[in-house]
Amino acid sequence: MQTNLFKFCQIDPVAFWKYTPGETMMMITTSIENIELKNEIRHKLEARLCAVVLSANGVMKSGKTPYSVEDFMPKKQKARPKSPEELEKMALTATMMMGGEVSSS
Repeated sequence: MQTNLFKFCQIDPVAFWKYTPGETMMMITTSIENIELKNEIRHKLEARLCAVVLSANGVMKSGKTPYSVEDFMPKKQKARPKSPEELEKMALTATMMMGGEVSSS
């Protein structure tokens, strides 16, 4: 746990024991947000490069309009709510993967 936090959040393994669980969770959340922001910036730069290269070569969309950055951005999918049956199946699978036994009652 300590070495993973050091790699992920740059928390010193010795200083790890000085933080409360709330402080540790805040550092983990902040690190996740930073990684997501870096990925979004990288995706925008790559999308801009694609749009510029295609526009420079005279390639147009079917409507005779040039490509834009949004045409090359990854689409974010919304997570749909899971049904109770799906949640039960996920819980059973996780229990069995961790070596637990499931009774069929």
